[in-house]
Amino acid sequence: MPAALAGVHRETFVVRTYEMDARWRATLVTLCSYFQEVAYEHAAILGVSQDSFVEQGIAWMLGALSVRVARYPEVREHVVMETWPDGSNKLYAFRNFRAVSQEGEVLARGASAWVVLDIVKRALTRMPQAVRDIHPPQAEGVGIDPFPPRLNSLDSWQREVLFPVRHADLDPNSHVNNTQYIQWAIEAAPDELASQQPAGIDISFRAECRHPDTVASRSSSGDVGEHLSVVHSLVRSDGKETARARTLWTV
Repeated sequence: MPAALAGVHRETFVVRTYEMDARWRATLVTLCSYFQEVAYEHAAILGVSQDSFVEQGIAWMLGALSVRVARYPEVREHVVMETWPDGSNKLYAFRNFRAVSQEGEVLARGASAWVVLDIVKRALTRMPQAVRDIHPPQAEGVGIDPFPPRLNSLDSWQREVLFPVRHADLDPNSHVNNTQYIQWAIEAAPDELASQQPAGIDISFRAECRHPDTVASRSSSGDVGEHLSVVHSLVRSDGKETARARTLWTV
């Protein structure tokens, strides 16, 4: 499909009661799930769907994600999710997101980098030419820089929470869904932050995690500027780091 026909894809979601937190608002995981859903649908429209990839023995996999939240929508609020491709190279395909209220208020914005997994070899492979041929539309940027995020290793931590991988955590690629890593990271944030949702997250996915692994979610509080920064590392029981993250909190 010619890039000029791609445009910005939009879908409307309604925040459900099972997607809210204790303050009757959507969670960060909810917004990231919406991002994932519109990405899936737009890829199908562009002819590079997950289903068509699986037929070729490959699959989309999220490599990195950055999200900044201005306001979490309330339960029953309608949210328009916008997404568009933002170019690609031999390894990554970039995609931007925006969550907008019905009144036009920008609630959240995000940037993502996607890779392609060889299903048999369980290794990354080159970006298909069909993806490389998709050029980004003329769309406003999301103002997240740098991206992909530069995340340092966590050499020491203040908190560790263990999570056994459940069958319910797995996606069709037989590994843990990316939104579950986000939930695990948030669960290991300091207790004094438990009553709120992050103002943002940067996360990079480094290795697969599958059943019956156990994941150690480790965290340490960092700099306090405009936001409190909490650094996260998620590590499998064999010692392999599966994801690094940084959450931002309003204090």
